[in-house]
Amino acid sequence: MPVNRINGYKLEYVDLTATATVSPAGVSSIPFKPPKGVVWEIVNIYCLIPDPAGSGAGDHRLEIITDNFANTLSSFATLISDFGTTLQISRSAFAATTEIPSTSAEQYNVQRGGIIKSSFDQPVSFKYTNGTDVNQSGSRVLEILYRIVPEAI
Repeated sequence: MPVNRINGYKLEYVDLTATATVSPAGVSSIPFKPPKGVVWEIVNIYCLIPDPAGSGAGDHRLEIITDNFANTLSSFATLISDFGTTLQISRSAFAATTEIPSTSAEQYNVQRGGIIKSSFDQPVSFKYTNGTDVNQSGSRVLEILYRIVPEAI
């Protein structure tokens, strides 16, 4: 759904909220992959992942990753929370037990600085890992505002 145009670029919003259960030691990956010919540049992220209800051990984490040209994963950000703690990205800050990057300025750049770019050949994924001792069966809210940029030739 088109939202607006800023400096000639179209902005769009997508809700990638997931509700499928993630078992202990399970992984859920949400792709953020544009069609060929354009790059999606993230302008803002909102994410809220509650602690798996009833967990008593372990942690859960969210990684924002992409494949680089060497076919290895590169991470833009990692949020890790111990059991009993929510993972959150809101406004310009992260909320987790461990946050990479750790400074608020770096977190702002990841979330709103336009450094996360997803292309057809190098798509971004949001990888959730449940390292707790119970199922994560709640909604994992993920909302993204992004700019559509024609891919350079």
